[in-house]
Amino acid sequence: RLLRATRTLRIVRVLVLFRELRVLTTTFVASIGSLFWSMVLLLILNVIGGLILCQGLHRFIVDEEVDFEMRVWINQKYGSAFKSVYTMFEVTHSGGWPGYARPLVEEVSPMFAVFYMTYVTIALFAIMKI
Repeated sequence: RLLRATRTLRIVRVLVLFRELRVLTTTFVASIGSLFWSMVLLLILNVIGGLILCQGLHRFIVDEEVDFEMRVWINQKYGSAFKSVYTMFEVTHSGGWPGYARPLVEEVSPMFAVFYMTYVTIALFAIMKI
């Protein structure tokens, strides 16, 4: 019995040492719901942004009077709904959004700067950082 009591006290002492870990784990588990809804909101923004760009760039992709290489690049990135949504996922999570925005602003239309400034402000700053 004395040995069992000693073991129990040793376990209690070890648990006291891991109090911070227990607080961190409890906090993580409590925030899973918020994390899930944040991911859903980002997914919705990715889909909306991707579809807007896919539709907005369609005329440029099929216009034979503009640079062929630029048309191919835009088609690779924004040519279908899936490609465009995946590109928006990369824009959101890779940190390389200027590489996707700059060619559109310089080669297609300066209005794409408004789209990307709005998207980056909402998705990257407002949702991910706050």
